[in-house]
Amino acid sequence: MALLKYLLFGAALCLGAWCENTEEEEQLFFVDIVPSTDHDLRTVMTSVNDVLNSVEGVTVIQAFKVVGKPRVVAILKFGALCDWRPMEEALSAAGFSVDVKSLYGELDLETDLKVDKDLLAKAPPPSNISGDFIYFLDITLTMSGQTGSSYKEELRSCLELSLRYRANAGKKFLNYNILGEFPIQMLFFDVANPKVAESLLWPFNRGPLAMEVSMTRVENFADYLNNNYCN
Repeated sequence: MALLKYLLFGAALCLGAWCENTEEEEQLFFVDIVPSTDHDLRTVMTSVNDVLNSVEGVTVIQAFKVVGKPRVVAILKFGALCDWRPMEEALSAAGFSVDVKSLYGELDLETDLKVDKDLLAKAPPPSNISGDFIYFLDITLTMSGQTGSSYKEELRSCLELSLRYRANAGKKFLNYNILGEFPIQMLFFDVANPKVAESLLWPFNRGPLAMEVSMTRVENFADYLNNNYCN
């Protein structure tokens, strides 16, 4: 028994040391939460919000409720995997169904692809996405029969086109890249009225780059909880 206690104590020390020594580079996660609906929707959504904001070391960058569904999608940021574990435990304890994907930030991808620096300076990402019409776009970019270098060229052109919309037309959107997915999978949160949203993607599908798109209407989670745009 004494030996067992000693071994457990040693393992705890090793684990603590490992957590303290993990890299400090901030990590982004996309979290898709579908809670049970045993209670009324407002109570359930408030519980989701409470859990998301309950863990020290994890920051909610963006959060949205899917219109018409008891579902929340959020972008979370933390410094080390040990910061994430209490959030994972809290989500599990609350009985929420959760899907998690690692993300690569918009600026990181644009830097890797060597997107025009002047354009980046003119089109910084907004700090927050809110408004009456917000759309969540899940986009996969395919280009069959092309080399990796030509695929990157087309991807850079696509990103630069979207940045020109942001810089010149005042478009408000955020873009994240699913880490490690190939073909490239991107998540956009875009503010646009329905007519603009319908025609939004046509300029990008100019070949050989092709898009597979799923578009879902969402609302800023804080606006939903505070009943904004309805008073």
